[in-house]
Amino acid sequence: KFLHAGPGFGGSCFPKDTVALIKTGQDHEAPLRIVETVVAVNDQRKRAMARKVLAAVGGSLRDKTVAVLGLTFKPNTDDMRDAPSIPLITALQDMGAKVRGYDPEGMAQAREVLNNVTYAEGPYDCAKGADVLVIVTEWEQFRALDLDELKAAMKSRDQRATSTLRLILAALKDRDIAARPRGVTDGVDEAEIIDMLQKMVRQRQESLTPCSFSALS
Repeated sequence: KFLHAGPGFGGSCFPKDTVALIKTGQDHEAPLRIVETVVAVNDQRKRAMARKVLAAVGGSLRDKTVAVLGLTFKPNTDDMRDAPSIPLITALQDMGAKVRGYDPEGMAQAREVLNNVTYAEGPYDCAKGADVLVIVTEWEQFRALDLDELKAAMKSRDQRATSTLRLILAALKDRDIAARPRGVTDGVDEAEIIDMLQKMVRQRQESLTPCSFSALS
């Protein structure tokens, strides 16, 4: 599951172990270029996520509300250590966005590491009045969301953008979108994404592997 495409890996083990491995190689004058590149690309991926959200809304996040679903570094934990949501949210705030967040288990831990974030009581509350919705962590609960209700909670269609950092690759293959080496929603109408995700939920394909446009660009 660590190899699932998305906004970067985090947690207490993998980042620490890769850095320790790099240091060991350096100490013995045997640099591990592959591991060094993995760490560098992972850091770049986390920073790039905010730029993709920025592009999805037309180049400005000033005074816009961004709803972030999933704060922990992976589902089924409250662990916020090195979570991709941290640099993402920080960058969004630096761009002038107001951030509202929700996580099924990580809210208490998130409050200790994230500042100036409004925490919602649930995913629909998080989406209420938001300009942008970003799904960062592939919690199983998010697969079962009523997308029509989620859509209705956000701002009207002509004011809203939808950005998803984690999607279901198989739900998109029918439209050949996965092969497009572009941004999160470049060339894809918001309604198309909603319709395709709704189809995925209806088919209850719970075994599909999470993926993201970002990792395919």
